[in-house]
Amino acid sequence: MDEQKILNAICKCLQVLANFKPAIVDNNGNAVGDISGRQPPLHKKDGTPAGNIKEVYVCDLFKKIDADDKKANPPPPVPRLAVFLKCVRDALHCDFAMEPEQLVDCEFPTIGDLAFEIQQDCP
Repeated sequence: MDEQKILNAICKCLQVLANFKPAIVDNNGNAVGDISGRQPPLHKKDGTPAGNIKEVYVCDLFKKIDADDKKANPPPPVPRLAVFLKCVRDALHCDFAMEPEQLVDCEFPTIGDLAFEIQQDCP
């Protein structure tokens, strides 16, 4: 499957999950590739501003969402990371192998890592 299609799905679903301002998708629902100069900046794993959407470190975001869901009273009926993965699967019409715990455990720390892993199961 085309990497751009996967990035679009990931970014669309991340936008719903985290409500980035400014959005990480354009008005057509496509991932914003060049994010250099963005305010506030999105960051790479080393904390420096990312220039490309694939470099964005999302592991801390996933950990925070998971922790917030576990603290919520009442907790959400379906954990938000499971909803995120379902959103991406539905957008791509592909049932790739990935669990919310893998996101929290930083197995796919960047948007690019997520896209690469999904592309392995969705040729």
